[in-house]
Formats: sequence, structure tokens, C-alpha cells
Amino acid sequence: MIRWEGGEVERRSIKLAELANSGRADLRGVSFVRKEVPFAPSAPRGYHDVEVRLAEGGWHAAMRLILCPDRAWVPPVIRNGGRAGGLSIALYGLRSARNWGCGDLTDLHAVIDWLADDVEAGFIGLNPLHAIPNRQPFNISPYLPVRRSSRTLSIWMWRRSRISGILRAPGRCSAAGSPSRVGSAAGGGAGGIRARVRPQAAGAETRVHGFSAGIPAGSPRAAEFRAYVEQEGELLDRYATWCALDEWLHVRDTACWVWPDWPVEFRDPDSAATRQFCEKHWRAVLFHKYLQWQIELQLEAAQAHSRRKGLSLGLYHDLALATDSCGADLWAHRPFYVSGCRVGAPPDGFSPKARTGASLRPTPSTTARPATGSSRNRSAPIAGTVERCASIT
Repeated sequence: MIRWEGGEVERRSIKLAELANSGRADLRGVSFVRKEVPFAPSAPRGYHDVEVRLAEGGWHAAMRLILCPDRAWVPPVIRNGGRAGGLSIALYGLRSARNWGCGDLTDLHAVIDWLADDVEAGFIGLNPLHAIPNRQPFNISPYLPVRRSSRTLSIWMWRRSRISGILRAPGRCSAAGSPSRVGSAAGGGAGGIRARVRPQAAGAETRVHGFSAGIPAGSPRAAEFRAYVEQEGELLDRYATWCALDEWLHVRDTACWVWPDWPVEFRDPDSAATRQFCEKHWRAVLFHKYLQWQIELQLEAAQAHSRRKGLSLGLYHDLALATDSCGADLWAHRPFYVSGCRVGAPPDGFSPKARTGASLRPTPSTTARPATGSSRNRSAPIAGTVERCASIT
């Protein structure tokens, strides 16, 4: 039986005796043979599940089947023998008179215009744009995000004036949300990032009370948002739940910084307490989903703008290798990871003590079975990047 990524199920009956042996091995006195079952050339690419059962004896086994192209996608300009030069930037490091001391997608548009008009570049390289923590005294780095997915993006880079569907809540917005208030934080460093991002996040959170009213039921925008939420599925749902819980619990206990310090009943995404929280605070959860959708649309618009301006490759962005052990990944999908693993580079002249980061690797017992969410969800981290940008590193 094959369960295709789209949900269709194909059942086959095969006589093993009619299949030629394509390999043989003897191990500990037991002989093993390999038989190959052909697939039609039209078999869809994607993440599928295969289950095999023997008619006699009841033996059965299941495995993941991944059908992919013969090679990675190559931009036409490179595939046809061309070359491209560009500039790599740390988006958060851009400064402008209008931003809050932290570069955002509006500033990226300005860089695109400059590189296209004056430099005639072919691409812009971006640092990882994953969601990152914004809490003292813990690490703040685009290379150690709270969720290692290119489809979960940091709110610090949003174009605040372009977020649609959020109504102003009178009396709830303070001077903390103005660029002048954060001007002193523009010096850089982890403390500077904290100071720059905090009012940006606060400016978003103060609008949650008027959020739903900004998306009229039955409107085209509401339908598009609903389709996005359905496509992202449980991965987005759990991330938004983690964000809402993180904010809610930290307000009640300012010493509570990370989910391992949360009350026990909230450390499990499937607990009754977590479900009750989602029911009571559904608007806050929905708000974080909406922010992710809006930021994704803005990044797609930036890529489209770069191509219109003549950048042959447009944008590409890096992906973090590690994920924060106190972030949303481990809270939301703990059975699929082994904690305590670290990855990085060996010592060199730049970093004599080596460069390592906390990392989580999928456990062997869970990688062979479907992860949470749909099969399409599981391929989304890479597929989403290709949709929005030219490539990844």
C-alpha cells in the first residue's frame, strides 16, 4: 500500500516470486535478498508512506518513500552558463532614518533598489530569518532560533506599515513603539537587538484586541488567511500556541523565561491545560498565525520586487543548522528529537575554542514514521524557501 502525499491511497498485490533478485547478502547465518518494485514515471514527487504485508505469516513493515528530482533546482541564469555577483547582508544590521534601529523588509526594498540601479548585482544574500528569542539573559542569534523552519519568520523584520487587517486599539499604543524611543539602542550587540525588538513586538501585541475586526468574515483576505492556516497545519498551530503561552506566562511571572520553567501542565502541547488555554486565548493564537502569514507575504513581495528590478537570482537566505533547546521546536515536537546533541565547526584562527551550537537531531524511532501535521507540512521548510527566495545555503 502506498499513501501518497496528497492523501490518495494505492494498493497493489505483487507476487514476490515473479520479481528478479537485484541483490543478496548473508548475515549471521541468514540470507537476505533484495527485490525492486518499479514505479510509474508519473509517480508524484513528495513525501509518501509505504506499507508492505505478506499474505502468509502476517509479517509487515512500513517506511517513508521520498521521491525527488534527480538534482537540485538551478536558476536559469546559472544553468545556461551565466554568472552572478551579489552582496550578503545581515538584515537586522541595516540602519535607516525610518526604522526602529533594526533593519526590516522596507530597508531590504531600499537595498534592492540600490543594488539593481547602481551596482547591477545579481542577488542579495540574507542571514537566517527564523524566529529567534528576545529574552534576557538567553542567547539571541539568527543561527540558534526557537524554531528551525524557513516558514517561521522573525517579527522584527516585518514592514509594520504594511501589516493589514489589524486595527488600532485606542489608548493601548505608547511611545515605546516609536523609532525615537529606540534610537539609543542602535549601537548593536545582543543588548541592542533586545532593545530594538522589544518595542516592535509590543507594537504588534497591543493590536491583538482589534485584530479580528480587521478581517471581515467572508472577505477575500479572510479566505486567503484560512487557506494559509490550513496549508501550514499543525506546525503553525503549535508554534503560534507556543508564542501565545510564552507571552502569557511571562507576564504572570517575569522570572519565567523558557518553557522548561513553565508550570508542568503547560509543558506538553497535548495537555488538557494547553487545550483549555487555546480555547480561552484563541485570538492571541490566531494573531501569531496571522503575523506569520503577513511576514511571509512581505518576503515574497521582496523577492518579486528584486526580480522586477533585474536581479537575476533575487534573494537567497541562509538556514540555521541548530535549534534552541528551550525553543518552540522541542516543546512542540519533543518525541522527534534527541536533546544534548551539539554541532558546529572545529577550532580555527577565527574561533580557537570552536564554534558549536546546541542542536537537536530527529530520533531514529520517529524519522521513519509520519511527523505531526501533513506530509506537505513536513516538506514545507525547504519548499517554502524556494517559493520565496531563489535558493538557500
